[in-house]
Amino acid sequence: MTRSPPVLSALAALGVALIATAGAACAQELRGTDDATTLRGGVEEDDERGAGGALRGSVTGIVDTGSTAGQGLSSEGAGALDVLPTIEQPLDALSLPDGGLNLSTAPLRKRRLVASEDDPFAPVGLRVGTFVVTPYVEMRGGYDGNALRVPNGAGSSFAEVGGGLAARSDWSRHALDIELRGGYTRFYDVEGNNRPEAEGTIRSRIDVNSLTRIDTVVRGAITTDAAGSVDAVAGAKNPPLVYESGIDLGLTRRFNRFEATVAGIIEREDHAPAELTDGTTESLTDQNVTGYGVRLRGAYELMPGVKPFAQVVADHRVYDVVPDASGFNRDSKGITAMVGSDFRLTGLLTGTASVGYTWRDYVDPQLEDIGGLVADASLRWEATGLTTVEFGARSAIAETTYADASGDFIHEVRVEVEHAFRRWLIGTASVAYRIDDYEGSGLTQRTFTVGAGLVYKINRYAELTGNVSHLRLNSTVPGDDYTANVVTVGLRLQR
Repeated sequence: MTRSPPVLSALAALGVALIATAGAACAQELRGTDDATTLRGGVEEDDERGAGGALRGSVTGIVDTGSTAGQGLSSEGAGALDVLPTIEQPLDALSLPDGGLNLSTAPLRKRRLVASEDDPFAPVGLRVGTFVVTPYVEMRGGYDGNALRVPNGAGSSFAEVGGGLAARSDWSRHALDIELRGGYTRFYDVEGNNRPEAEGTIRSRIDVNSLTRIDTVVRGAITTDAAGSVDAVAGAKNPPLVYESGIDLGLTRRFNRFEATVAGIIEREDHAPAELTDGTTESLTDQNVTGYGVRLRGAYELMPGVKPFAQVVADHRVYDVVPDASGFNRDSKGITAMVGSDFRLTGLLTGTASVGYTWRDYVDPQLEDIGGLVADASLRWEATGLTTVEFGARSAIAETTYADASGDFIHEVRVEVEHAFRRWLIGTASVAYRIDDYEGSGLTQRTFTVGAGLVYKINRYAELTGNVSHLRLNSTVPGDDYTANVVTVGLRLQR
């Protein structure tokens, strides 16, 4: 196969970059302002359905609390034909650390429409031009024993509806991946907790030549503060909307086995006004913030499937209104240094794991600077042909409005076991633990969650789901402890 001349390669790179830029505008319009990744702290109940928010410091997919409040519907399955590696945590660009784009390993693919026979229940997808599109809709219902996540809170039945799609390019060179999802949650027995949610992500890889590539991730999301969060607006009729957007643009160059990456990061978060139960409106513009960052990463392929790396991420967070409603200037600068390794040992272990240290320095001398050890891991172990074990860990410094707290230093870990009783009957069990340390305030929250689920795959186009979970939160503030039990059943239709 002949190679394209350098001029044509440059023009192709420019064209795909323009497409990614247009995608950013679409995502901005969708949200109103990443991820999926989030400046607010609190206990983000990111269950199996996932939640957006890059600047908020939530660690998507790590903690399964079983909460139903505003968490949207799962996009699992929509990505069954994924040709671009998943980027952990919508980027979490400023909820450091970030594992990088890792878009270099997308293989050349043969044109095909049907799913691999390795999974006879995988969605088939639709051929639209040079893309394979996998749409889905999902409906869920159940009961949440503590819908508002407060001590001795009332229970409520709830219903969720949602849908989305994933579009994967089927090109021999370059790659484009689009994911969209949205949903609405309604509680029938409590007020002030109904909420919509939407999220969109565009990932692209431009192969400039055999040694150089450009990776782009554009995100947009509409979300809300989680129920029970210390940052939630008291007295609001419904949780006010939060609009998030972000872009990560990186250049990677390979030198034999060594790979070097430099990337720029921009994250934005805007808060809509809160409508209060007394008829007034509270402005939240003092919570609007923009984050700017740069990531430097070097990796060396030690052996096939094992690639150690070192990474440094520096960022600057700037608020629109200074000081905020509490009289603090929350602008800050941060840096995180990590060392770790990627693992791609087929049939055994896949994922990435790293450890390091993070620092965050606040402009306001009244706010305590934050520093400490951090970890970032997402590993999948194929224990047997029927059983897999997934391990996740993440640390982040999230923004917060809690009194006298400079930030929410989050540490969380999760283990999930999946077992196939039959090809059409999949069972899961999970346990998760999370610590939210609100630095400088004396408040620390510890959340422990256990859950179990069952998926009955009727055919390629439909499946039934059931989940139960138990959440327990312990706080250093007397009287703030609570528990919650959640049961859900659902139907998913896909193509």
